[in-house]
Amino acid sequence: MARPNWVAEERDRVSRFFAPRGSFRDYRLEEAVLRQLGLLELLEALHPRRSRSQIEPAVWLDSVSHLICIVLRRARENRSRLYEQLASRYFPAGVAIDRLENRIITFNYDTLLDQHILRGRAVTDVYFDQIRERRDRPARSPQPNPLLLKLHGSINWRCTSENLQALIRGGDPGEHLYRIEAVWVDNSSSPSPSDAVSPLLIPPLPTKPITSVSLFRWLWTRAYEYLHTARELIVIGYSLPPADQVADAMFGSFRPERLSRICIVDPNTAALERWRSVLRRAGVEGQNWDYCESLSDFLRNEQ
Repeated sequence: MARPNWVAEERDRVSRFFAPRGSFRDYRLEEAVLRQLGLLELLEALHPRRSRSQIEPAVWLDSVSHLICIVLRRARENRSRLYEQLASRYFPAGVAIDRLENRIITFNYDTLLDQHILRGRAVTDVYFDQIRERRDRPARSPQPNPLLLKLHGSINWRCTSENLQALIRGGDPGEHLYRIEAVWVDNSSSPSPSDAVSPLLIPPLPTKPITSVSLFRWLWTRAYEYLHTARELIVIGYSLPPADQVADAMFGSFRPERLSRICIVDPNTAALERWRSVLRRAGVEGQNWDYCESLSDFLRNEQ
């Protein structure tokens, strides 16, 4: 897959205008973005003249979003096919949607798991009821309980670039929820920052897009409801990073009605203690706890 010409220019822009000390590469993505936004806000408040030499935060974040999309589009499942095994176990092909009990909440942008769940299913059944299979097609029949909630968006979701910019800037400046005009699926290419179409994904940001954009408020609300009614909670590879304060608040505040089992799948055993601490805030006590170091171990144990 050839790399588009715009990639080098956007990569240089992200690095050149990275304001904190050190290199963009020295930080995790969430930390890098939040440090950048915090410093740019501080410069605007304390040194307006100096801030004029910096890039506008929304423009910088737009470059980051497009680069995330093109990097993750190149990701491929390895020979172990663990995502395929996971999808086959919990979302077997040929089973009617209303007979599937399992649901996934994910913060990932990639589609390594999605591609298996989508086989033979409508995008409205998998993602949410207003998403379109193509931009020029209306959404299909609504599904109130989609299989896969992607709380930060997805590299194969598309919206207009105007909509993405509004989302990054915090949605509607008024009191009303900002509504994205149309969202559709496109697996064919990665848009460039100069295109009229953009990938619909939220780079690490404070709560503003989640609370002010109607689609993401609905997705997060639905995730909270799924947690509330879950019988089992299986956490795979999500170690509650400190930068994701909204996720921490969600997991620490839901009230489980019938949760009986929790399984943490993470190579770092410290993740288990972090989850215990957060879920205690939610009143999760007395459940059976399991731990696995890897997804392959988990799938083997679940057979």
